[in-house]
Amino acid sequence: MGVKAHPFMHEYRIKALDPVAEMCESKGIPMIIHLSSEPDSYKYLPEKYPKLKLIYAHAGLPFWKKLWDYVKDQPNVFVDTSSDYLNASIVKKAVESLGYRKVLFGCDGPYGMKKYNEYDYSSKKGWIDSLQIPDNQKEYILGKNFLGLID
Repeated sequence: MGVKAHPFMHEYRIKALDPVAEMCESKGIPMIIHLSSEPDSYKYLPEKYPKLKLIYAHAGLPFWKKLWDYVKDQPNVFVDTSSDYLNASIVKKAVESLGYRKVLFGCDGPYGMKKYNEYDYSSKKGWIDSLQIPDNQKEYILGKNFLGLID
């Protein structure tokens, strides 16, 4: 289905992902990445692998606004809405900045699960439900955008 990379938590540089990014690009499978704190690291993979289907987790944390400006012009780069660090206001700003075709719903579960094997997606889905956009655009955020990445 795809690959998740987490340079921040596992403490490695973005360039260490070269073999994985090359494989994902060649097979046409998406990669989701939680960025590290390396300055401008969000530019590395799209510039080196322009056909890589790339999703920046957590709306691009920690580079939100700079990343959003950059992502607008990158046809294969998206952000997701997962994270307890986000809220309805940030998700709204991401959709306003990028458009509904560049944002994917995410919940980050099971991270944040309060009781074993029970995760409540409703609050994060509520961020999408509260957007003042047509329902058909919400459908793209809630699944159609992702389905376009894996077909």
